[in-house]
Order: sequence, then structure tokens, then C-alpha cells
Amino acid sequence: MLKKLGDLMNESHYSCSVLYECSCPELEELVNICRNNGAFGARLTGAGWGGRAVALVKENIIPQFILNLKGQFYQSRMDNGVINKNDLGLYAFASKPSRERETAQILVSGGLRKRDAVQGYSGVAGWVCGGGGLSVSVGPPMSTWKPRGYMLLRMLKIKVNEEDMLKKLGDLMNESHYSCSVLYECSCPELEELVNICRNNGAFGARLTGAGWGGRAVALVKENIIPQFILNLKGQFYQSRMDNGVINKNDLGLYAFASKPSRGAAIFKF
Repeated sequence: MLKKLGDLMNESHYSCSVLYECSCPELEELVNICRNNGAFGARLTGAGWGGRAVALVKENIIPQFILNLKGQFYQSRMDNGVINKNDLGLYAFASKPSRERETAQILVSGGLRKRDAVQGYSGVAGWVCGGGGLSVSVGPPMSTWKPRGYMLLRMLKIKVNEEDMLKKLGDLMNESHYSCSVLYECSCPELEELVNICRNNGAFGARLTGAGWGGRAVALVKENIIPQFILNLKGQFYQSRMDNGVINKNDLGLYAFASKPSRGAAIFKF
């Protein structure tokens, strides 16, 4: 059971690292150190590009495991002043799984039988987190989804007209939302409603963005329909929430707005 769960964690990390390219050298180093010190599996957790990692280890090796993390990963960063040694407990700590039934359901969505999940997930292991906090995440087997990050890279290398490119990119966004909503179960009714409204009003594609369970959605639309698109969002999604006092009508511009794609963050050397 633990080996199977560890394999799922490792496969999920591979998809984040290689296909979605949302890892970073520090996370790769930390994940590899965890695996080399007895973890059944380890992966980044959260949005990626820095942040946290989670590892599955047997409870009886946790003290030595954390000591190894300190010596092999955190010590050099404490020596360089990146981490305050008094704060090490905030970066590497252990926690037992909770809510056994809920966790078992997550494991089932990851491809394990419910009986195996319930019987095997009974406190015989501990979660050890490296990073700033605790999160437990189990990704679906790689065979259950298309490698969309890789597909996008291939698509960008193929010469197609702008309309076809936007349609293909929209399809990838929709598929990515499906994986978040159905496989990872990190959507919510409000996000599903908003994503469907976006698609029904001319978006090539729409999906939740961020960690999920509420928050934000992003849609791909043609520039010439943006004003009407936002008006439609206001009438079909936000108006009822303004009427109920959930959203201040003066703040609508903070909830629905347009933005052009850009290169994103960059380092400038002078």
C-alpha cells in the first residue's frame, strides 16, 4: 500500500517537474534527498516554482529522516543565512494523516481500491514536509491523463494560423480544468459555474487557476469581444452575488478584468 502510494507521488512529481515544468532546482534537490533517505515517495506540493515538498516515510524513521534533511539540505542554507536555524522546525516537520475516510477517497481517485485505501491508511506512516507548511496531495496515475504541458510545447513548434492556435490552446485549458475538477477534485461549485459561463460566452477555453478549492478562473477570449464578455459575466455570475452583498458592486473591477499575455517575471542584468 505505502509503496503504491509512494509510486503515485513520484509519478505526480514527474508530471509537475517535466511535463508542466513547475518545479525548480531547490525542489528537485529536496525531493531527491527525501527519496534517497528512505521515503516511499516525495513530490512538490502547492502551485510549484518553489515552496513546499511532501514525503511519505515510515513513522519509526522520522527522527533520523529529519536529521538527514537538516544535514543534506537545510544546513548549507542556514550557514548562508537563507534560513534562520531557530526556524528549522517550520521547514522540516512530521505530521500524521487525519480524516481517514476522506483520505481514503483521495487514494481511490488516485487509482487504489477503496478497501486497500481504508485498511492500509491507518497511521502506520507519517508525512514529512519540507518547506513552509503542510499539505498532502496525491496525483492520479500518469496513464489516466494526457501530458498537456508537452502537447503545448509541440503545438507551439507547429506552424498554424492564429485561429487554430487559439482553439487548440483553449482545448488544452479545458482539459487541464477537467483534470483539476474530476481527477484532483480541487474545484468547487462556484468555479464550475464561472468556468461554464465563460465557455458559453465565447471563450476558447477556461479553467481554474491557482491551488483550487475556490479562488480564480482564467479564460481565453478574442480581444474584440472582451467588453461584452465582461458584461455577460457581470449579469450571469456576479450580479446575484452583488445583490446578496457577497461582492461590493464598486469592487467588480477587481473580480472581472482583462489582461494581455506577457513574458512574465524576468531577471534584468545592468
